[in-house]
Amino acid sequence: MKLWRALIRAESASFRYHFLMREQPTLPLPPPSTILGLLSAAVGRWVGPSETRLAYRFQWQTRAKDLEKIHQYGETGTYEGSNILLREILWDVELLLYLDNPDLARYLKEPVYPLLLGRSDNLAFLKELSEVEVSVRRNTKGKLSHYSLVLFPNEEVPGQLLTLPVAMSNEAPRSPIGMKIFQVVEKDIEDVMVKEAIDDHELSVGLALFNFSDV
Repeated sequence: MKLWRALIRAESASFRYHFLMREQPTLPLPPPSTILGLLSAAVGRWVGPSETRLAYRFQWQTRAKDLEKIHQYGETGTYEGSNILLREILWDVELLLYLDNPDLARYLKEPVYPLLLGRSDNLAFLKELSEVEVSVRRNTKGKLSHYSLVLFPNEEVPGQLLTLPVAMSNEAPRSPIGMKIFQVVEKDIEDVMVKEAIDDHELSVGLALFNFSDV
């Protein structure tokens, strides 16, 4: 099977847990909605979850916390003052992304809007983009690389459970679309069975392949 493989890097990234306000730890990898948001920025329009199958791995060198000043507004838009909170940040990050839609992938070379991995200050850039041949396995055991996601339940994958949005709506105020439970692959695991996965033998990478056309 041929897929488009993109290597995207950034100096920093942060993916907040929703509903946590006093302190903002980061998820260990971006949710699918962030990947589709990055593609939407590249294309210049909203990219829906049915427009491409995708697989991805996210890696980083270290994580740290920093103090951040925020400005708070009430539900009516009234300014309520400022506050200081702790934000966790991932440093020296790398996203390895596989897509089966060449029209979306090509926009990563010359994106319409800046590519981001998290917030507006987490600027990212495309390092490499190429069409590659991968092996597809269905309900067959193989390798899973970290950090990545698999759909819950999978008894062969130990790790954190996360309820994540597949996409965000295109209308303001934005709301999550297709909340699903995922398991985080926190280290490379051999001989794991998933519904559908790919093996990139050139990079020795194995990842679950997602099809969110049902969302």
